[in-house]
Amino acid sequence: MDKRAKQIYKGLIRQKDMLSERSMLDAITSIYNSIHLLDFEKDVYNEIQATPEIHDYVGSTGKISECFPAVMKEMTTPESRESMVSFVEFETITEKLRECDNLEVDFRGVIHGWIRASFFVISRTLTGKLRKVLFTTRVVDVGMSSQMDFEKDMPVAYVVLRAIYDESHTQVRDMEFVFVNQKYCEWTGKAPEELIGQTIYGTFERTNDDWLKNCQEVMIEGKSSYGRVFAPEMGAWVSFNCAPVSKKDCCAFAFINSDEEQKQFETNEAVIYCTTVLNSERDYKTAMNKMFHTLGYTLHADYIFLMEVNNNMLETTFKWTCRSGEDLECPPKYPMHVLLRMREFMNTHRSVSLYEVDDFKQFDNSVYENMKARGVKNLAIKILYSNRRPIGIICVENYEDDHVLDIQQVLNKISYYVSFRITNHDLVDELDTVGNRDALTGLLNRHGIDRYTDQYIYAHEMMPCTLIMLDIDNFKYVNDMFGHLAGDEVLCTLANNLKKIFPEEALIARNGGDEFLVFMKNTTAQQAEPYIDRLVHMDMEFQFEEGHCMVTVSAGYVEYPKQANGLQDLFKKADIALYAVKLNGKNGAHIYEEGMEKEDRKQLGFNMKDIVENIPCALIVHEAKVGGHILFANNQALDMFDCTDLNEFLQFAGLNCRGFIHEEDYDWLMEDLSLQNAAGLPILRSKRDYRVVTRKGTVKRVFDMQRLVESKYHGSIVYVLIFMKESCEELS
Repeated sequence: MDKRAKQIYKGLIRQKDMLSERSMLDAITSIYNSIHLLDFEKDVYNEIQATPEIHDYVGSTGKISECFPAVMKEMTTPESRESMVSFVEFETITEKLRECDNLEVDFRGVIHGWIRASFFVISRTLTGKLRKVLFTTRVVDVGMSSQMDFEKDMPVAYVVLRAIYDESHTQVRDMEFVFVNQKYCEWTGKAPEELIGQTIYGTFERTNDDWLKNCQEVMIEGKSSYGRVFAPEMGAWVSFNCAPVSKKDCCAFAFINSDEEQKQFETNEAVIYCTTVLNSERDYKTAMNKMFHTLGYTLHADYIFLMEVNNNMLETTFKWTCRSGEDLECPPKYPMHVLLRMREFMNTHRSVSLYEVDDFKQFDNSVYENMKARGVKNLAIKILYSNRRPIGIICVENYEDDHVLDIQQVLNKISYYVSFRITNHDLVDELDTVGNRDALTGLLNRHGIDRYTDQYIYAHEMMPCTLIMLDIDNFKYVNDMFGHLAGDEVLCTLANNLKKIFPEEALIARNGGDEFLVFMKNTTAQQAEPYIDRLVHMDMEFQFEEGHCMVTVSAGYVEYPKQANGLQDLFKKADIALYAVKLNGKNGAHIYEEGMEKEDRKQLGFNMKDIVENIPCALIVHEAKVGGHILFANNQALDMFDCTDLNEFLQFAGLNCRGFIHEEDYDWLMEDLSLQNAAGLPILRSKRDYRVVTRKGTVKRVFDMQRLVESKYHGSIVYVLIFMKESCEELS
């Protein structure tokens, strides 16, 4: 463990108060770029700090025993994978930390080269069992070169040089190559065997004397050195860092091409600019559109598409082109398995892949043909993740690779913020759905429309708007006759029709039951009337298993601020206008008018059941044909025929009137009824009285009054009022 890490560790286990622990954690984050707190009692890790790459794959929390081997399998190179994966097994870590308070292990990572992982024990039980441990990782300082294998590619050019002193051993006069990595060989055009054992001045005719000066400072004065010089042997301006190493009389130089340094600077600036744009707008769509606009011009691309996973389909949700006014043709929808195959095709879920369009011949011919048809020449693809689940992809088409920016880094870093914004938006949408949406129709609920209309009126105090309140006529009949599933179908159909009839910017809500609301922004009542007319005349015909049904609606509407002075006043007056329509026969619409409040609405307090059950005579309703089925009988009729309920009456009567009319009177009564029907008489009276037979066999003399009507639900039906002859004679 290096000196700085030891100091941090000792300070961490020594401090008890939260302020000091925070201070120690800040110190740790100064050298470690990924920190997780491992809770061994609960087998849970929690992210404290992580790079975007590690966060994308690991997530912010999870099980230690399940995640860590999988993480290390992804993070390590094939050469170090087996040993590293076995080291981070749950049982292995526990066993290795049984007798010590810290562990370290170095491994070659596929993301950052050599990485150091450390485990710091924070607390144990009284028996010594692990409770909590900090797991940290960091890219190892290049000054630790003697501990590592640099034969593989390093991200910088790196050499170890041995100082060659003068006779007094006070001045460095040359330097001998002890170690060179592949990157340095590529820069100088020399093979390792041409350099190792040779001196700087003996190898390169032209070199920079500053190397001797810096080596002198390191070897004689014990100072680390850094700067920027032109290196003739490399043919470029380079930034360098020089530091001592453990090998005697040796120092190490790390070089970064200043052109690459500038490219990295521009790349970071582009990422900062794009993410600032993304986070500067509160509105999701505005923020995403602005960000992709910025990204497109930054990468000098023709087209950018964001395709998101929605209901197991991959579809375009945002698009951008540099060609102003062009009607941009989007890629088609793809099933989810195309995205999963894309991930396999890219061979990793973290990197950004750059392709020429012909590369897609081997992936999927239909995808390739679509790209060719849209004029795609090259593209960059980044798969987006949330908690290790693919949620979409960013496609940059026909980008310009001008070497000023690292397009892969830009997309890789921006994707983290885009994924977060998408996930956050989905969560907000879900919360909005739960709190402000009707579960059945997907429309706003009463809370939702109250919220949004109130916000609109507050922001547009004097701008006209119109509120429409409507409900379904005789909706209870639909539920009673065809069942509640049929009622739900009617409600959903009406909701869809409302979205088709009214403009997209209108707010549409289900107020509850069969009542709906439509709030039309920046619209006078007169401007709203064509939409309302379409509403009350729309065709709503349904065919259920139980039969046929026609549905109509009634609507009342009111204009703000001309007729109402606020949200509650709008609702009140739209409700008054709606019930004015209901009082006048339903299936229509009416604007609110002064004086409507005074109309007598008491009659709406009566329902048909109350009225029918209290008529002082027997009422029977049956189909208007010989042998027509009985549809209804009130309580007075049940009493007259000695029956306790309607089912008993229908069973006794055999479903039609023949069952209770005396057999000697039935034929001439039916003949008389047919003659009167043929004459089209609206009110029918029996020419003479007739006899009926009750369930107990009692014969009673009665006469009746009948009305023939047309029902939109049952066709031609007859309402029959039956009077006991003796009772009527007593009254007369």
